[in-house]
Amino acid sequence: VLAPSLDARFRARDRDADIRFELNAEKLMRLRKGLPDIPMAMSGHFVESREKFELREFKSRIGKTEVSGSVSLARNDKDKGRLEAELASPHLDLTPFIKKEADSEAKSQSAGAASAPSKKVKEPAKDEKAKYVFSEEPISFGDLTRTDAKMHFVFNEVKLDARMLKDVDGTLTVDAGQMTFEGRARGGNGGTLDSVFNLKPTSDRAADVNLKLTVKEMRAGLGAGEGIDPSQVPPTSVEAHLRTSGGSARQMASSANGLVLLTQGPGKVKSG
Repeated sequence: VLAPSLDARFRARDRDADIRFELNAEKLMRLRKGLPDIPMAMSGHFVESREKFELREFKSRIGKTEVSGSVSLARNDKDKGRLEAELASPHLDLTPFIKKEADSEAKSQSAGAASAPSKKVKEPAKDEKAKYVFSEEPISFGDLTRTDAKMHFVFNEVKLDARMLKDVDGTLTVDAGQMTFEGRARGGNGGTLDSVFNLKPTSDRAADVNLKLTVKEMRAGLGAGEGIDPSQVPPTSVEAHLRTSGGSARQMASSANGLVLLTQGPGKVKSG
């Protein structure tokens, strides 16, 4: 059995560094317990200078998933630097990771049931705070004011079990304390998705949030089951315009206001 291997070549001078690396693993699970049993290969060129850190010519293949791109972090005299990332993938398959997590959870529950005593044990009283669906724990937004970043990704195909998205294009920007995400995609069996998310802190402990989501005639695999062609699943459309504010998940959930309209066309769904 082959162990993970790392090949690196580097040269350094003063504060500058130039490193080219290759990392290979026959089985990803050998790098960390809980990861799926699939091969991995990764390579790139890391460059450090007085002006910035850069990861160039990054290429990664994990199972059937391929990702390439570049990342840079510009240095400055302030507490923050400018982070920029550009990622692309012809095929992003998340199925092995989701199935591994589901299998681990099922095994854990099975082992717990087997080792549990036959005598019923009184469960301890639940924490009073857990009675709410959304947490009341305050969210800190102070780090956003110290972050300057832009990440753009383009994925030709994103697969999650029976669900699939195509031509996924998204941009995440954090600037002057404000975070904005814009994304669009096509459904694997027709339809489109467009979204805009904006978060603007009003203080270190509160923020205003705006969400606009438009889904048109998408057959994303929701409701699909064994023996049902994903193309026969009912097309779903969603129009959502939501606005909220607060300093915790519960405050934001309770103050949410706007419009959500969901419609579904004819098709086949799994029974039961």
